[in-house]
Amino acid sequence: MFKRFVLPNRNTKNYFMKLSIYFGLIFTLLFTSSQCKQVENDKSGELLKEVFELHDSIMPMSESLAQMSLELKNLDSKNDSLPAGMNAEYILQTKINSDKLYDQMMDWMRDYKDPTNMNATDKINYLTGEKNKLQKMLQETQRAMKESKSILDATK
Repeated sequence: MFKRFVLPNRNTKNYFMKLSIYFGLIFTLLFTSSQCKQVENDKSGELLKEVFELHDSIMPMSESLAQMSLELKNLDSKNDSLPAGMNAEYILQTKINSDKLYDQMMDWMRDYKDPTNMNATDKINYLTGEKNKLQKMLQETQRAMKESKSILDATK
């Protein structure tokens, strides 16, 4: 009644065994590929979050640094009121450094590119570079704020 289906010129048992192995490998490769993309997307999402957290922590400091720079400028013009151990050159250098860091943050914001349309590898590389820039900028900004604050506190 039912005829057994036999493929011509092939050993049916070996053929189906090889076919199942090939499908298994293809399925494994597809599954692994989708998992890798998910890991890359998770990593880039985490990096993006870290970049914006760094930006959000530096930005208020940059604004405060700009305000302190103005106060240092006013202080620099009153050379006679400087405390012992502080000279006008040191104050001027601190002001220049503060201005440079403020400009550096503004330049970073202007130059930042939205990584949405980048492929996963480029996105991770770009965001890692931006994170490193911001970490360095954060350290320099904190140091400049400490210096500016110590000068301003000493002159009060």
